[in-house]
Amino acid sequence: MSRVAVVGTGRWGRRLIRVLGDLGVLALVCNRGDVEGQAWVRTAYPGVRVSSAATDALDDPSIDCVVVATPIATHASLALAALAAGKHVFVEKPLAMSSGVAWRIVEAADQADRLLFVGHTFLYDAGFEQLHALLAHDPVLEASFAWMKYGTFDEPLIWNLLPHEVSLAMWLIGQPESIEITEHDAGPTELDRLRLRLGFEDPDQSSLIEIDRTSAGRTKTARIATRSGAVYVWRDGELLVERQGRNDRRLSSAAEEALAREMRAFLASVETGEPARSDGRFGARVVEVVERIGRMLPPIESARI
Repeated sequence: MSRVAVVGTGRWGRRLIRVLGDLGVLALVCNRGDVEGQAWVRTAYPGVRVSSAATDALDDPSIDCVVVATPIATHASLALAALAAGKHVFVEKPLAMSSGVAWRIVEAADQADRLLFVGHTFLYDAGFEQLHALLAHDPVLEASFAWMKYGTFDEPLIWNLLPHEVSLAMWLIGQPESIEITEHDAGPTELDRLRLRLGFEDPDQSSLIEIDRTSAGRTKTARIATRSGAVYVWRDGELLVERQGRNDRRLSSAAEEALAREMRAFLASVETGEPARSDGRFGARVVEVVERIGRMLPPIESARI
């Protein structure tokens, strides 16, 4: 069984710590002087070692895997350091903030013969997994992804939230060929509302993405229309099929959280050597698309709501 170290005890880092602790593989948690975070780990997981330096995870020969759950700007450097130390690496999305760096991390993983896994959590949701299987025989015609919430203003929208929607569009349809930004607006930061359309090699296929992190409500939805005329709706962990004139039929609901399924997939890939659906190459291609979208956005005057 793999021994795992987590670097980072922020909001998402604690979720990863909880899942890995429950799976019985958590051996070490590192952060950089977050006393409160260290105290939380010691209370919640008294058998887990706590450190103030990521190098303790890199230098420990008993650690097989390093999970990077730190601010986005630090993902690349920590992933490269962990691969150089011979560790398998799980890095939260995005893999990097430039495609050049992302592909450099992929190359480092290849050279080290280590697994590089990127945390695109929704790819491991049970409903999206079932939807992906259905679409193998009935391709997407039109897809829309919408995420309404309030908060997470501490990091740029295009790197914090957009990779989730881009990764889903890419996994369910393919690599986008064209991008059209149809709406963008400021809120507490320079960009808090974004609407765009992706086009694909097949001109009949398209995907709409809409993100609003200033919304009073909180919901995440996807609506997928296929070539056969079927319409599937994923809403907050539940997959439905629309039936004209009748009630929608539920196909799947979240019996196990996507994050737990994702970490099981990561550990299985480490053990078997089988590639993951969100491996480094997939993560780098997501970065390419997000980077392209970022370059298309004009300067936006900051506003306060």
